[in-house]
Amino acid sequence: MKKQIFIHTKSNILEKERIFMMIKTQTRPFFIVCICHTILFLITFVRFKKQTIALLLGSIGFTYLFEYVVLNLLRMYRYKPGVFRNAWVDSIFGAFLSQAFFVPVKAAFITLFRLGWKTKVGLALMFGGIEAIFLRKGIFVNRTWNTSFTVVGIIFYFWFIDQWWLGFRSSKRKLFTVISLYFSHVIYYTNALFFLFAFTNVFRFQFPYLTPRSKDWNHFILAPVYALVVSFFPTISTLLSKGRFKAIALGCALLFDQLLIRFKLLNVRNTNIIYFFMLHIVMLFVGDYTYSFFLGVQKEVVREDVV
Repeated sequence: MKKQIFIHTKSNILEKERIFMMIKTQTRPFFIVCICHTILFLITFVRFKKQTIALLLGSIGFTYLFEYVVLNLLRMYRYKPGVFRNAWVDSIFGAFLSQAFFVPVKAAFITLFRLGWKTKVGLALMFGGIEAIFLRKGIFVNRTWNTSFTVVGIIFYFWFIDQWWLGFRSSKRKLFTVISLYFSHVIYYTNALFFLFAFTNVFRFQFPYLTPRSKDWNHFILAPVYALVVSFFPTISTLLSKGRFKAIALGCALLFDQLLIRFKLLNVRNTNIIYFFMLHIVMLFVGDYTYSFFLGVQKEVVREDVV
């Protein structure tokens, strides 16, 4: 009996060691790429400081929209960084690293240093090379996607962010500031909802009827849409910049939550609704700071253009 227990315990330990080594092997390439892009970010930030953050906040929203369509809706590829046990959460975390850090940091580096097409194409090809390595290692899986789409898409994105930054400092900068403010709220909400879902069980977005998709897939279809809608409330509140509108915006956000619960699109315990309440409160005040931050950066870059 003792021998059987010993063998069973030993097999469990070996299985855990095998899983640990597999996760370590999966995670290492993402970690290396993360380090490289952290260095790139620091180089850009040290040189341009607040402009780096402003450009990232304005540009990450576009990558999130892209990733929502091709990953969440169409499932054209899948990430496997090996950080989370839940396959969908793990894949979305890989997307978070790519679309909130890797690609936007490269774009900010190119735009702020005013680098040309050779650099754009070179970095896009480098990213394609990284994707090819990830495919070979099995930590990134193409379903209906193709690495050539990645290269072309990133080149376009680099060009687009160049144009976005020109608009941000142009005579139409008010419009670009408003859009940047809205996207910053989308980023805040999306990231907060993801990490709350990944580390807690306080809520889940769902369809009120059965679908052929898994529950996690349904969640990641609805959660970004929620972020896109609810971000309008703190954005409008900040732009109107009057105290009473904050109360109205908070009320609208909470009413929206209650409607989703009523129609069974949001599954959350009554005791856990406080998380959403606190999240909305934080967004209302963070939005004010973000807007002031954008206006300050615009004055800075416009002053540089005049000089």
